[in-house]
Formats: sequence, C-alpha cells, structure tokens
Amino acid sequence: MGNVRKIFIFIFIFCSVLINGQDAVFSQFYHNPISTNSALTGVFNGKNRVGTIYRNQWYSVEPNASLTTTDLFYDSKINVLKNDFLGIGIMLFDDRAGLAEIAKTHGYLNLAYSKHLYNNKYRELNQYLVFGAQFGYGVTYLKSSGFLFGSQFDKLSETVDPSLPSGENLLTSKVYPDINTGLVWYYTSRKSTLYLGVAVSHLNRPDISLVDGSVDRLYMQYSGLIGGEFSLVDNLSVLPAIYFNAEGQVMQGVLGTNFRYEYYEKDKNAFRIGIWTRVTNTISGFSIPDIIFSTILEFNDIELGLSYDVTVSNLSAVNGYKGAFELSLIYIWGDNPEYHSLKCPRF
Repeated sequence: MGNVRKIFIFIFIFCSVLINGQDAVFSQFYHNPISTNSALTGVFNGKNRVGTIYRNQWYSVEPNASLTTTDLFYDSKINVLKNDFLGIGIMLFDDRAGLAEIAKTHGYLNLAYSKHLYNNKYRELNQYLVFGAQFGYGVTYLKSSGFLFGSQFDKLSETVDPSLPSGENLLTSKVYPDINTGLVWYYTSRKSTLYLGVAVSHLNRPDISLVDGSVDRLYMQYSGLIGGEFSLVDNLSVLPAIYFNAEGQVMQGVLGTNFRYEYYEKDKNAFRIGIWTRVTNTISGFSIPDIIFSTILEFNDIELGLSYDVTVSNLSAVNGYKGAFELSLIYIWGDNPEYHSLKCPRF
C-alpha cells in the first residue's frame, strides 16, 4: 500500500499542470448556474441572486496539496419588451492545483437575453429561448517554486529530486482574455419544467503557458445540459438532469436526480436529496469514478447545498473512497421583473 500511495502522489504531482489545463466540473453543476452555462444568467424566480460554491478534492491523499475550486457569482435581470428580459451578472472563479501550487483566477461579465416564445391564455404554459455570453480575463500563476517536471524524476532511485535541473524557464504568471457563450431553451407549466442547453467555452483559445517561449492554448470546451422538474405527488417532485462536457481529449458527464419535498404548497421551505454519478473517458473506455450524494436545504430565499463524491474506481484503494466534497450557498431576493405568472425552471 505504501508503494501504491507513493506512485499515486508522484503521478498527482507530475500531472497537476495537465489537470490545471482543464476546466473544473462541479458535482453541484445545477447549483452553480452561470458557470455551467452563461445563458442561465438571470434565469431564476426573483430579481437578484448571489451565490458561491466551494469544492475540495483529493484531500484524503495529500491534505496539504488538495485541489480546491471556488466560484462566486451575482446576477440580476431587467424586464424589456413586455415578456423578454435581460440578465446581467458577474462571476469570479479560483482554482488551485496540488503540490505544484498552480493557481487560476478568472473574472467575467455575463450578459443574457431571454426571448419569450409562447404562453397560453392563462400563462400556465411558457417557453423561452435564452442567449448568453461571458467576457473576461484569466490569470494563471505559480504560487512558489515548488513546480516539478518529469526530468526531475530519478529513474534509478525511483524518487523525485527537486535539485535536478528542469531545463525550463518558468514565468510567474500569464494574463489572457477569455470568451464563452451559451444557448438555453426552457418550458414551464404548472406542474413541470424542461430545459435544454448547449455552451462553448474559450472561443478565443487563450494561451495559458507558464513556460517562456512556448504556447499552450486551452481547448474549446463543448457542453450540453438537459433536465427538468416533474411533479410526482402533492409537494413531492423529481429533478433529473444530465450535464456533459468535452475539452480536448477529456470527456465527462454528471447525471442523476434530486428529489424535492416542499413542506406546504407554494411554500419556500423545502429540502432535496439526490444521487448522481460521474462518467469519464479513460484509455480503455468510459468508466464511473464517483457516486455523488447530495442535499439542498431551502429556507425562504436561501438555498444551502452539500454534496460528497464517493470514489468507486481503483483509486479508492488509495483515498479510502474519499473523493471530494462541495458546499454551495445561494440567496435570492426581490420580485420577478416580468409578469408574476411567468416562472423560470428550478435547477
């Protein structure tokens, strides 16, 4: 077990730059809307929304070198052209990767336009098409000189030797522009909702290389989202969803469902419990590395979420089935600027 753990930690160190080159995917993607798809800016029942989500991964393997990701966002909407509305938001994203101490920080301005397509006579059935975009800057930087390269691995002793020359001239930081876009269609009725979305990130393929004289461009990320909410019995509904994305050679998806129980009809106090799974591609095909358990507590205008990833792949022998945990918080206030009978889907 000791040798397995050492080998895993070395791979973890050696590959952290590659991990950092891919976008983080939250298990609670449904509770982190404007990061999941820019077209979800302003798509909520209320006037203003502020939220945050924090993810910590691999802490059980190396507590001082876990992967941590934090997202903070605010969005609002303005009623325009009768039933259409404009969503405006900002988002800050921070990602810190392992022993190599690489960090990424992004800041975005979000814009989205919701076009009303249809409603019936009593406004119980509604359809919207939403186009969104994110414009911002990112910075990738090294927190210290602790970065290690494959050339510093001593094959004879099978150990990492930081004193060996890396042969690389590292920059301390790299600033770059970043552009993302998305499209979402959704349908709402009195007892059900359905939504479909697609998004493309890093349209300009920014260069994030920290090695002087070299170029390392981010792949464009393509993602798809489908889900909804469907009433089962009084006060109980199910919220299934699938979120899939592909970036370069990496593909992964999160799929599953939450069950929501509302204490009283039209009450804002409710709780959700759910089970999800993550599917990723490997050299030998697709695999399921995690089973995810989640819960969300709703208190009036506040939503508090918690999820835990249980590792079920071969890595469970190293991390003891302890994959990652996430904490999320959303606060919504103010009345809808559009007609009160026009409702947005619940994610």
